[in-house]
Amino acid sequence: GDSDTIPPMDNDGDDEFEFDPKVLHARLVVEEIKLEGNERAVADYILGAFEDVKEGRTLQEIIQLTDLATQVLHEDDVFEKVDVALQPGSSSSSVIMKVSVEEKGMFTGGVFPITVDGEDVLEVQAGIRNVFGRAESLALSAGWPYPQRLTFIKPHPIGLDLNITSSLFHRRDNFDTTSSFTQSIKGATAAIELYNGHSLGFYVGNRSLTINDKTASDRMFAEIRESMKASIKYTFIDDQIDDHFAPSEGRYRKLTTEYAGLFGHAHFLKTEFKQHNHFPLSERLVLSLGVQSGLVQPLSMDRFAPVPVRISDRFFLGGPFSLRGFSKRGAGPCDLREPSDPAAGRDFVGGSAYLTMSTQISYVPQIEAFESTGTRLFAFGNAGNLFDLPRGNFDPVSGVKHVLSTSRASVGVGISVPLFGIARADLLYAWILRRAATDDIQQLQFGFTFGV
Repeated sequence: GDSDTIPPMDNDGDDEFEFDPKVLHARLVVEEIKLEGNERAVADYILGAFEDVKEGRTLQEIIQLTDLATQVLHEDDVFEKVDVALQPGSSSSSVIMKVSVEEKGMFTGGVFPITVDGEDVLEVQAGIRNVFGRAESLALSAGWPYPQRLTFIKPHPIGLDLNITSSLFHRRDNFDTTSSFTQSIKGATAAIELYNGHSLGFYVGNRSLTINDKTASDRMFAEIRESMKASIKYTFIDDQIDDHFAPSEGRYRKLTTEYAGLFGHAHFLKTEFKQHNHFPLSERLVLSLGVQSGLVQPLSMDRFAPVPVRISDRFFLGGPFSLRGFSKRGAGPCDLREPSDPAAGRDFVGGSAYLTMSTQISYVPQIEAFESTGTRLFAFGNAGNLFDLPRGNFDPVSGVKHVLSTSRASVGVGISVPLFGIARADLLYAWILRRAATDDIQQLQFGFTFGV
């Protein structure tokens, strides 16, 4: 027959057949799509994923479009299996597609590392899958640092290729040791995951600060008041790392820009950028380089002077995954709790800008316990600074000189252990090369991270 027409094929007795590879480019269309096996999932949600398959004009195009459709359904975490079979159609150049699905259970649960409002979070979560039949999910979670969170996720709203995540949350942070205050936040977030790592988030939160130490600095007492923040945040993530907790190659880049001032008390523009690159030097040796920076600028004025950004929105520096060798939030600007008595301690108040750089060499020893778990030994060097930008006239040259001359630096060694694919634990010892007299040093450090 016609070279563009699929030749007759043998059936196996149940009206299903396999195509010879020679006919991959022959003319073929899908005349009908049949569905079976769905229980709670709505039929048009499933069939909608296969709608583009009808645009295929050859067997090869149909196969490619079918693979994309099944991939989308699997990413929605609704189905255990999605099987597709082709049956003869009403003509030699048409087929009927049969889609058979097996749904996952209604209830979900587990421990998950996720990102909430730009922070790495480990959560214990219980929820309901496929709430309204179109891949929606509802989950109640408890974890650190978000003790309570209720989250609703809506994939592909009105057929768009994006996801919407909304949450109600309550969190409480204790900064008594470093800054003499406890912070409670109640609020809501919504995020739209766009494409290729781009997302847009909305945040509304009421922040309440409590001072638990009567010896706190005057700056801390001035911060004791409720404040409302309403902001919009753009995030771009370029994630090409082979393993987040034991990386050997690839890069990770993240850029966030937040505008606060939709309503409420917070008015600022805040930008952060970080990048990590990993280069395999050999099968067991990896070189890692990293840089991270941030800047927050106040946007509201009191008479003719900018209103300082509140402590809840400032940057802090220090910790095993920030600036090693310095205690968490323990490097940078600070105020004495008792000006006449330095021994009374100090409160770290954060800064409006920061810059850190790091380098690390990691090695996997030829020992079974290390190889089987991905555990590595490492040596590192890092440097950074946290500071406030001066008001009024600013000389960039003298500003850069000041930042460099007051930078902190340390080197050290440690061991890094991946934990079940959800976290990483680092134990390290640092030697301090440069510091400020007011910095809080912590040479032996241990910590967990749930993100890159």
